[in-house]
Amino acid sequence: MTVVKHVRRRDDFSDMREPPEWAALTVSDLAEMARLAVMAHDECEVWDDEENVPMPAQELEEVTLSDPDVPERFEYLYRPGENLFSDVSAVIVENGWSIFPQERDGRRAPARIDGEPLRWKEVHHLDRVRPSDELLTRWNLAAPTMNTALVLGEASGRTFAVDIDCKISSVSKHVEALAEKHLGATLFRRVGREPKVALCYRYPEGQPPGYSDIILNNDGESHRKCAVEILNPGRALTIYGIHHETRKYFQHNPRHPITGLTPQDLPEVSPEALKSFLEDVEAYAASNPDLVRPEPRMRASRTGTGQTLQLVENPSGTGLTEYLPPLTDERDQKWASADGERVTSGREAYLSRLVFYNATRNGQALLEMTGALAVGSLTVLVRDAARRTVYQDRKWSEERLESETERKAARLVSQLRSGDIQPYVPRQRPAVPAAPAPAVDADAEALTRRFRCLGRRKNDRGELVFYFMSSTSDIVQFSAEKLLRRAALVQLDAREDFWVGRFPKRTRDGVITGADWERAGTELIAEQGQIPLYDPEKVRGRGIWLDDTAGPVLHAGDRVYVDRKPILPGAVPGDFIYDNLPPYRVDADATPLTDDEGQALVNLMASISWTGNRETYGLLMAGWIVAASVCGGMPWRTHAWLVADRGQGKSWLLDNILSPLLGGHALKVQGQTTEAALRRILGQDARPVLFDEAETQTHRDRERIQSVLNLARAASSENGPEMLKSSVEGDGVKAFRIRSSFLFQSINNGLTQSADESRTIVFEIRQPSDMTERTARFDKTKALLTKAMVPGVAGRLLARALQKLPEIRKACEIFHRALTRNGCDSRTGDTFGSVLAAGWLLRQPEAPLSDEHADAIVRELGIADAAKMAEPEQDYEKIFGLILQLTHPKGIHDDATVAEAIRTIAFSNPPTRWGDFGDVWKTDGAKTVLAGLGISVKGTGKEAVVSLAVGSIQLSRAFEGSMWAGEAWHRAAQRCPGAEKGGTARIAGRVCKVLTVPVAAFMGEA
Repeated sequence: MTVVKHVRRRDDFSDMREPPEWAALTVSDLAEMARLAVMAHDECEVWDDEENVPMPAQELEEVTLSDPDVPERFEYLYRPGENLFSDVSAVIVENGWSIFPQERDGRRAPARIDGEPLRWKEVHHLDRVRPSDELLTRWNLAAPTMNTALVLGEASGRTFAVDIDCKISSVSKHVEALAEKHLGATLFRRVGREPKVALCYRYPEGQPPGYSDIILNNDGESHRKCAVEILNPGRALTIYGIHHETRKYFQHNPRHPITGLTPQDLPEVSPEALKSFLEDVEAYAASNPDLVRPEPRMRASRTGTGQTLQLVENPSGTGLTEYLPPLTDERDQKWASADGERVTSGREAYLSRLVFYNATRNGQALLEMTGALAVGSLTVLVRDAARRTVYQDRKWSEERLESETERKAARLVSQLRSGDIQPYVPRQRPAVPAAPAPAVDADAEALTRRFRCLGRRKNDRGELVFYFMSSTSDIVQFSAEKLLRRAALVQLDAREDFWVGRFPKRTRDGVITGADWERAGTELIAEQGQIPLYDPEKVRGRGIWLDDTAGPVLHAGDRVYVDRKPILPGAVPGDFIYDNLPPYRVDADATPLTDDEGQALVNLMASISWTGNRETYGLLMAGWIVAASVCGGMPWRTHAWLVADRGQGKSWLLDNILSPLLGGHALKVQGQTTEAALRRILGQDARPVLFDEAETQTHRDRERIQSVLNLARAASSENGPEMLKSSVEGDGVKAFRIRSSFLFQSINNGLTQSADESRTIVFEIRQPSDMTERTARFDKTKALLTKAMVPGVAGRLLARALQKLPEIRKACEIFHRALTRNGCDSRTGDTFGSVLAAGWLLRQPEAPLSDEHADAIVRELGIADAAKMAEPEQDYEKIFGLILQLTHPKGIHDDATVAEAIRTIAFSNPPTRWGDFGDVWKTDGAKTVLAGLGISVKGTGKEAVVSLAVGSIQLSRAFEGSMWAGEAWHRAAQRCPGAEKGGTARIAGRVCKVLTVPVAAFMGEA
């Protein structure tokens, strides 16, 4: 009797009957699929695992099935040219995993998209967010046959992997048994080349595991090499596709990310359980006499590699220090030297490490240079080092060495400037001043809490409780059920004596045997009834804030600066909670810019070839930079849009002025960035955002940029409404409040909606056509740049903005009133008044002393005129303007426009090209033009009214694809003064419901 447990086949099941759910597949199901496959002349093998041979096709009909269990594993054989990534990417992401396409060769590099390697971490941040539908569509088209790599970490539901990279079957099975014992049985089991196996698990929130590796056997025989790695968040793991050595599919359990497996289905592993597992693996390897362990070596860490670097001061005259890694990589064996003088194998990996070392260890010096100078200096430094240490041949010629060096240097400098990587600094935390602790009794100190409850909040899965941990300044959350367990309580406070002292567990004889964890959790749950609901608005991320108690504060991640003095985030007085976050680069000790130095920056910005008054827009741009630096403390956040044709200097302005002035405080992103990614990266931070290449040439581009503009729109007001989004983690709805100022840069102005136009100042650059004048202006700008960019200018500008924040807020209100008195609406007063206030305080010691003084400023500097010109048209004005340009759908009467037809009927002013035809012919022709569009005119002169048929197909077609599509156009048009809806009119022989508008308002002449 044959038992079928193993099916191998080359095609999918598209031509067979629909299979049942994968988790419920039985041996009978598999056999039936195999029979159908053979009947369809498909290539399929059903293996008898007892005999370890494929069964002949003729015997399939005679198979007797005796085991209804789920089959042990699936293995699909590769069909050349078949789609891999594109067939499964959407369902994997939908099930909660973050992925990217990966090359199928031994390098396992990210796939190349449009000729460039996919930068899944640096650009798309897939360790933090899952790929969008737009990205997946693009990757599916560009790399359909690639493998699928899983990105471990938060984006994939807090996952990590245990990679049992072991070629000795007995050892691999023993380690897997230890994993099941300590970590639990996981449904995610992936086999590439047996007996190697990778197991996926989840880690508790806020407790990601670090990278660990244990060498179990290294006796020099490659077929016996054994190691166990803990692949921590941020690493990639191939989960679907073709193994680069066996050329067969990866094997997996029936439950898999392509068959409905979600991260929530995996066991959650505590740090204690993982530590226990690694200790048992070490003990097993040490006690096994057949395994040869390597000599103890330095382990990798997040800040260093454990390898000795050689230092050379100021080589090649770059002002930088050269750092050389060893010529043979003893740790990871990624490169080696055959002669001890030059790297001969792994040259690509060596060059990447060489650039990284020199970029991070010279990071501060590179950040103080302009973009081009930094790239050039790093390229020269690394190129000269590589010439001495890399063996050159036909594959690695001088030209390739130089081009690879320049490309890698440009990427690393860009990552430094964007804050994606940080300059290397020794692990020395700054001293934190604190008041001396009062003398207390030791027992009382042991019973003092180091955490406090922030409140509770319900979600789809129950109630969550939030705690602030004073020792780490971290915010953690637990379900009420988890608070009854020791693991959660120890996470709140690891001191065993605290819990024993507060909640002792006693025997009948009164002997304390430990802590009563259930009673402790029960009391904490009972306390929640006396605490208000958790308010995420009280949590503040990185950036500058105005605190009701502490005043202006700078939150730099792991430190909060109050009165320029660093304190721990948990020690800031008041009601707000400053979360402990990764630090970013900011010079908190810088001296504020002086008034004269601030004026130098205004002069620099005024030298740019702005369209309009250069002095006016120069002051406004300088003001935007200051206001964006302190956007978290501003009452109104104005956005900017930088517009210029190619070659006009907008990229030069961004790279050489805006980015250096905002420094590491700003978040710099590219045009393909989505609203969801921005929202997740910003979180609770208050940081300026520089959005490069915000082009809107295609419909998809316009949709993506508009979603980002919606985010910026919500960020404008200090007390604006929250954005509510469904949580992908399954914990209900999450509230977001963005507090950033945005600057968009593009060739064309992408603002289309009045709500966005009224919150954004458009800065357009247009160079003189005369090359002599153009050169002279640029020379003047470069001279002013040298004068204005004093050493440490980014930190000093931030220090002045922080110092003047209360005065800036005061000036915002003063200039808002002045602009409204001078003819601007209230929204325009907010938008222009906030940046004018920041620009004014950049070069002045205080706000205007009176309303008269403010009125004179906005008039003399041209701010009032610029603000009134920038006020957007009302939606109904845009709608009427579009209708006036329409022509008859059949092109009659010389393609007369609606505007020409209305002038002919209402004002007897026909187009001159109609010649000497009679007035009756002209009037009838004009009525025909209007009737074909669903429009009529009644009356003459200024008393005439225009009737628009609200059901007109032609008018509706005119607005297809716009924000006024469908019925939105006539609803927006109703807001025109004098417009009336509800009447009827006869148009083209039929009675229609119409919207009537006075002709003067319709023609824009009211």
